[in-house]
Amino acid sequence: MKLWGTIPIVDKVLVGGEEPITRPAFSEYIDKIVEYCDQTIEMLPAKWEDRWTGRFTSVAAKALKAKILVYAASPLYNGPTPEYAAGYEHPEVLGYTNYDKTRWKRAADACKDAIDAAHAAGHQLYTGSGTDKNLYHLAINLTNEHILYERYKDANAEGGWKYTLYMMNQPYGIGWYTREDLMYQPTMNHVDGYQLANGKFPISGYTGGDPTKPVISDAGVTAGYTDQNYHVNRDPRFYQNIVYHGSKFGESYNTNSLTSTSTKV
Repeated sequence: MKLWGTIPIVDKVLVGGEEPITRPAFSEYIDKIVEYCDQTIEMLPAKWEDRWTGRFTSVAAKALKAKILVYAASPLYNGPTPEYAAGYEHPEVLGYTNYDKTRWKRAADACKDAIDAAHAAGHQLYTGSGTDKNLYHLAINLTNEHILYERYKDANAEGGWKYTLYMMNQPYGIGWYTREDLMYQPTMNHVDGYQLANGKFPISGYTGGDPTKPVISDAGVTAGYTDQNYHVNRDPRFYQNIVYHGSKFGESYNTNSLTSTSTKV
């Protein structure tokens, strides 16, 4: 949904010779996903015994439902048809064609339900209080209260996680990883979206709309921000999510700082 819009809903056994299945409208697609989530919520427990670690729960289903509805209510999809889809033959598969503020109420209700269910099942939001653990270590702790659902690989729980999320987010050229694969890397626009520790933004825009030419704000100047020293005095979430020059990727198994630069397309 996030990348391509809707995909065909196959809720019956297909036989040869049938007409091609069309993509449903965005509204139908969202409602169908929510329906499936609701069915799953009714069938699954909120928690499993330790021997069933890794199985989906009703709490995870409620969280997925909430996430779907938040995306659907956001300006990304909550109509009217965005500029990029205006010339597309079927814009109705890319998002809602009209704006409806009640979609936010639906999303908020789903989020509240998911949060309440998570708390009741023993989960809690990660606050960073106490020992400020790296999110990598939170993610590989299979019994951690902050994790609602995790893909589990019995032979090597950490490796099962690492070869999906960890490896696909690892910067090219770190340690042994130098394969010519497509990596998930943040854009400079994403990096610039993090505020300073004082809540202000280090840049006020871009010269000519070019992200490589930031206009440094007064707050950024005070904080010591430059286009080469952009990681100083940032929101704590910046340091959990962004690997920058001189930072460390991973902890116990990797004590080296990122000091090399690689450019890949």
